[in-house]
Amino acid sequence: VSAQVTSVNIVGYSKSDNSGFQILGTQFDNGNPTPSGVFGDQLPVESILYGFEGGVYKPSTYTPGFFGAPDFWSDDTLNLDIGSAYWVSVPPGTHTSISSGDVPLADSITNNVVTGYQLLCYPYPVARAVSELGFEPQIDDIVWKFSGGSYQPSTYTAGFFGAPDFWSDDFTIEVGEGFWYSSEVDTTWIVNRPFTP
Repeated sequence: VSAQVTSVNIVGYSKSDNSGFQILGTQFDNGNPTPSGVFGDQLPVESILYGFEGGVYKPSTYTPGFFGAPDFWSDDTLNLDIGSAYWVSVPPGTHTSISSGDVPLADSITNNVVTGYQLLCYPYPVARAVSELGFEPQIDDIVWKFSGGSYQPSTYTAGFFGAPDFWSDDFTIEVGEGFWYSSEVDTTWIVNRPFTP
């Protein structure tokens, strides 16, 4: 008699020390990709999440409940699906939040990238250098990392004298971290799973 594994569940988490503004991303499936599903009551009242959809910011504020009612997210429809990113703004002080859920095990994850700017996150919970993110970039595409109150850009640059094209800075996008992506064309971002479950 031999045992046969019929399913694999891998659960993971990332911890973020939130202070001021930062860009976070969703890399776990918790079954509820909304502010209340991803953050619940972990962030202090008056914290704000800003999604960026269709070229417009979409905010959701963690709001105090009235007359003893529980605190709540003002717009709990903000899309926090795997691969999406969003700004987090918290009141003064540092507040820790945990993002957790099932690690995506699909062989690949596909996201649409539009011409112009969008907030993205590497869809698997693995730190990756810009060159490892899996884009099929055009010349002048840019990845913008926000850290310490300023942006660090990496531009996809044409190689010189027959050398291959390259990213101007190959910095690392950490687990749970989102980034801006400026694309020259509409495209599909297909990310192959970088690990074996």
